[in-house]
Amino acid sequence: MTGRPSLRQLEYFLAAVEHGSFQPSLSEQIRRLERTLGGRLFVRTNRNLQLTDMGRQLIPLAQNTLRTTASKRPVSGAENWPVTPRWS
Repeated sequence: MTGRPSLRQLEYFLAAVEHGSFQPSLSEQIRRLERTLGGRLFVRTNRNLQLTDMGRQLIPLAQNTLRTTASKRPVSGAENWPVTPRWS
């Protein structure tokens, strides 16, 4: 991992997972998140998105982070990333 994602990036990621696709503006945010984390989260095809192993591992971490910080807002984001995941 090369950096810490912001809470907003995690929200964007989970929205893309839920919808199975994203608009061009969200696509750029996902690319930024992938650069921050140092790997691909999705395999993009013409019709849909498929999660990579890294993307599947990020789902529970993102959900937990957003859940635990929801009661502590306002927060600035990156410094509240509670874990350092080990991507396999």
